[in-house]
Amino acid sequence: MNSSLNDKRFNKRFNYEDTDRLPYAFPIWQRPVCPRTWVVESLLVTLFCFFPLGIPAMWFASKVERYFALGDYEAAEAASVKARNLVVYALCIGSVVAAVSFWLYITGTVNPQELSMTI
Repeated sequence: MNSSLNDKRFNKRFNYEDTDRLPYAFPIWQRPVCPRTWVVESLLVTLFCFFPLGIPAMWFASKVERYFALGDYEAAEAASVKARNLVVYALCIGSVVAAVSFWLYITGTVNPQELSMTI
């Protein structure tokens, strides 16, 4: 009963209709934590691994903090998971392509001088 009384006082004092969506409406020990953004990782896989998956990973990573600031915690968590998955997929694809390229170069199947185009 005491907690419901405190909740009523809180809602009357601040006049918020939907206090569940505001991050500062929670007591400090109950505030949700922002999910990981994956910004640095998505930038690195965009530059060094596989950019077709790195660019959407950067887009989802940039959405995490925006959704969290708006109070949409489920969307922030979903964007974080999508960014993480895209980072992992880009890293795997980039690693496989690098390993195959290195293997072909070592075995002599592909000669870099033959691949260079002269105009």
